[in-house]
Amino acid sequence: MYVAVSVAGGEPAGGVATWNGTQWELIGPEGMQSVSVNAFETSDLGEGSRVFAAGYIKPDDTSGTAVIAWDGQTWSVVGDQMETGTTHALMFGSLAGGEPSLFVGGRFDVIDGVSFHSVASLNADGWVPLDGGLPSSVGTTLVQAISLHNDGSGTALYAGGEFQYLDPDLANGIVRWDGNTWTRVGSTLGPIAAVYTLCSADLGDGRKLYPGGEFDGNDGNLHNVAVWDGSLWQPLGEGLPFVVGSLHQIETDQGRRLAATPYRFTSNQPDDMVYLWDGVAWTPFGSESDGSPRGLAQAHHEYEAVYVVGTFTEVAGVPSEGIARFGCETCLPDFNGDGTLDTRDFVAFLGAWAAGDGSADLDGNGVIDTRDVVAFLGAWSAGC
Repeated sequence: MYVAVSVAGGEPAGGVATWNGTQWELIGPEGMQSVSVNAFETSDLGEGSRVFAAGYIKPDDTSGTAVIAWDGQTWSVVGDQMETGTTHALMFGSLAGGEPSLFVGGRFDVIDGVSFHSVASLNADGWVPLDGGLPSSVGTTLVQAISLHNDGSGTALYAGGEFQYLDPDLANGIVRWDGNTWTRVGSTLGPIAAVYTLCSADLGDGRKLYPGGEFDGNDGNLHNVAVWDGSLWQPLGEGLPFVVGSLHQIETDQGRRLAATPYRFTSNQPDDMVYLWDGVAWTPFGSESDGSPRGLAQAHHEYEAVYVVGTFTEVAGVPSEGIARFGCETCLPDFNGDGTLDTRDFVAFLGAWAAGDGSADLDGNGVIDTRDVVAFLGAWSAGC
């Protein structure tokens, strides 16, 4: 798991660290003037799979800002640098009929003398404008979130942010790039709307697009979160009584859920950091803290453990300096401890059982016999 952080494990991290479930590795990048990361994405732009990072990243004191990539050994600058600006969102994929690209959103204008206006794509040949981007009549447009989504009309790039000063046909809503033109998606999200997150998710009833931020809709019924049904923006129950900073699809014991976290600068900060939508109502997700969240991720190699990072020192009464994990502390049938349930766990258990090792006494009765095999098979089938 890649984390944007200045300090990890009590040591300066240089902007990025990784967590493998048991320890931190500080991976820099070293030697750059400024590294403040807003987004990560894994992509292959023709040089193999790499982890891309975007934010306010200045390789040196004479250059502009940049997108950088990690190949497992070193960091490198990707494409030409932006003359000024920041990047806030990354998404890798393809438009309908298009080539795989890394799409970038933020607040920037000029790259190598070409105006991009806050959105662009990046491929093996460099930066590609998206029909002039999203120019603003006042200042520079801030694109906070992007997502690739197919609402039945083909896969397109969706963008959200603070769009009050866009062209009137696009302003105050979410916009879509289909590979040829920009259009607004449905009606506006209100007279003054800010979208901070977009999530294309399938909660069991088909893939839909979910925006979150600070908006009420034209009828005052959306309350900071909504869903696009292909023709209209619809409310999710009573919405949420706080500004939404992120939305993620996660797996829980009860099935897929939409997880929402509050925006880090919201004035009406709730007690809990995470709320779940089950298709009917929003409920807290056991995460009362003394601070604010900055991001959420689910580690599928750790039995669906959910991580939250932010500005807190305690979560659910447990000391948690900036990062917390929700999930099992141990998984009984993961006998070899590699974070994955597979046949290698059978081999490890049977080896310990045949040797009479005490670790194979799964029913805890002090005797290693066939009842321990039955206990292992039951636990393995149930999963973690």
